Parts: sequence; structure tokens; C-alpha cells
Amino acid sequence: MSYGIEKIFENYICDPEVYNYAYENCKPYRMYINTLPEETMKKIRKVHSAASLSNGAHNVRKGLFHMGTFGLSFVAEKAFCKSKKQKVKELVDSKEFYDLFEQLYNGAL
Repeated sequence: MSYGIEKIFENYICDPEVYNYAYENCKPYRMYINTLPEETMKKIRKVHSAASLSNGAHNVRKGLFHMGTFGLSFVAEKAFCKSKKQKVKELVDSKEFYDLFEQLYNGAL
């Protein structure tokens, strides 16, 4: 796999949040994913599982931090930071993302 394809897999396919939103909302992404070999899909599912465990631990630590600051860090985070969900939505809904997976599906990359 070339460096560019590895980065696409790492950032757009192996991230469970991007994967789930994109699979539901971007037709070229879904078509590309559906063409991947079963062995590749097994690896992706393994990575998603590991990421879920890691995200769970991160959320616990984040919750403890918010409790330790009496909720002030939570308020600041909501006021100044885009949520991961919003960032994923903006990414997947972009024309560049759509075009990238359309080219991957068509074998242009």
C-alpha cells in the first residue's frame, strides 16, 4: 500500500466515527468499502474494536477532569471547541472527501 493510501485508511477508514458517518452518508465511500476484500474488512473491524476501548478510557479520563474542575473545563470545551461529531460531518460532507472516494472506487488512485 502506498503512503497516501495508508493515510486514507488510517484517517478515514480506521476511525470508527468517520467510518460510521461516511458509510451512511457518502455513496462513493460506501461503494469503495463494499469492494474491499473480507480479510481487509476483518482488520478494519479489529481496529474499530480497539479504538472503541481506547475512546472509552479517554472519555472516563475526560469526565474525571471535568468533575475536578467543577464543570468549568466542560463549559470552556463546549464554548470554544468544535465537537468531533461536527468535524467528522464537515469532513465527510465536503466535496473533496466525496471526490476522493469516487476516484478510489473508480480505480483512479
